[in-house]
Amino acid sequence: MGIEAKVGDLPNAEDAPVTLTPFWHVSGAKRAWLDFQNDVTVKDVKLAHQENFTSVEHLKRYTTLGMATDQGKTSNVGALAVMAELTGKSIPDTGTTIFRPPYTPVSMGALAGRAVGKDFHPTRLTPSHKWAEEQGAVFVEVGNWLRAQWFPQEGETHWRQSVDREVLATRNSVGICDVTTLGKIDVQGADAAEFLNKIYANGFAKLPVGKVRYGLMLREDGVAYDDGTAAPSGRGSLRRHHHHRQRGCCLSQYGIRPANACGRIWTCS
Repeated sequence: MGIEAKVGDLPNAEDAPVTLTPFWHVSGAKRAWLDFQNDVTVKDVKLAHQENFTSVEHLKRYTTLGMATDQGKTSNVGALAVMAELTGKSIPDTGTTIFRPPYTPVSMGALAGRAVGKDFHPTRLTPSHKWAEEQGAVFVEVGNWLRAQWFPQEGETHWRQSVDREVLATRNSVGICDVTTLGKIDVQGADAAEFLNKIYANGFAKLPVGKVRYGLMLREDGVAYDDGTAAPSGRGSLRRHHHHRQRGCCLSQYGIRPANACGRIWTCS
């Protein structure tokens, strides 16, 4: 390139020993911070030493040192040096805490891993799912469940055709419904049946064990609020009703129960 340069004079290096003095904290300061996320100071480490929490794992738990997002990879260095100074040991002899993974930074995409798509939102299948699938059922997501909506047959081009056929078949014969996807409330107590009487518009006090009854809920103005079925399963003197609800409405029923009802709602699955 037509550029010329002269070689400069190189300095002479001596083999004299070099002494480095570590400087871990400012002595005499009112507060010397070590862990900025958990507000741990040199004073806290000194107090741990005074209370004989000199083991690094004890020091960590006594002061909450290194329990934040850095997992001690930044804050513990100075604290362990202070503890080593207090105990008269070296830092290697004092030891280090065990860092939780990830030890090195990891991208958020790697943390997502397999939790994508169907693996991010797993589905629950009812006992009749395999049979319904074999019949060509159209499914809908209900919470985590897959519920069969209708069963199209050859020649049916619209969902209403399939539904109307199924409704007429049920009216003229019999129908089966898998209610696994519905929420269930277990009502227990000596007055469980009377409790249901106060919720439903129709009576449940005389419903025998082994029978199921459909019930209708009304609002204060008489408009239908919700519906469900109840099935008592008596166990000695205990009357136990399994109260099946629509899953989306299950928890809302807690708010409408009468204050003077003696039955107890235990679970809502």
